[in-house]
Amino acid sequence: TTNSVPINGLASFTTYYYYVRSVCSTSSKSAWALRGVFKTKCDPQTTMFENFDALASGSFNADCWDKIVLGTGYYSISGSGVNSTKGITLSASSPANTVIAVLPAFSNVNAGTHWLRFKAKVNSGTGVMDVGYVTNDADAASFVNIQSLTMTNTVFDGYEYTVVVPTTVPVNARLAIRHGGTATSSLYL
Repeated sequence: TTNSVPINGLASFTTYYYYVRSVCSTSSKSAWALRGVFKTKCDPQTTMFENFDALASGSFNADCWDKIVLGTGYYSISGSGVNSTKGITLSASSPANTVIAVLPAFSNVNAGTHWLRFKAKVNSGTGVMDVGYVTNDADAASFVNIQSLTMTNTVFDGYEYTVVVPTTVPVNARLAIRHGGTATSSLYL
C-alpha cells in the first residue's frame, strides 16, 4: 500500500542501484528488476579549492557540483582554463537559455568569513556573470544574486575576481554562478 519509503544510512557521494519485485505471497514472487540508479549528494564542506584538470573535457562531471540549464545554454569542462589548464565554460545566448553552475554545499555558508575567488574571462565582447546562491539545486528560479560581474577581458592574467559571501545567505543554500544570457559571450572560469 506504500509506494515510497525513506532510506537511512546511505553513504555520501555514492552510486546506488535500486531493484523491485512483486510479492504476491511467500511462494509467488517475481524476479528482481533494476528500476533505476541514483547518486547521493556530497556531505557539506567547510572550505574548497577546485582543480578541474583531472576531469574529461566536453561534459560536466565535477564531483559535488550540480548544474541547472534552461533552454539551449550549456555548461562544460573545457581546456580553456588558466595557462591551458581545464576550467568551466558557461554559454547562454538569451535569458531563456540560462545556465547555472551550482557549487558544492558548505556547512558554514553564511558564517560571514567566506568569499569566492576565481579567474574568469569572456571569449569576446562583454559578458555578465552573476554570483549568488540557489535554495533548490534543481530550480533556476531559486537563484538569488549576490553580485554581478561585467567582464570584457579575453585573457585570465591580471583578472581575478572576488565575491564576498554575506551572512544573509540561508543556511541550506548553495553558492552558484549564473550566465543569465544577457550577453552572448561565453564565460570561462
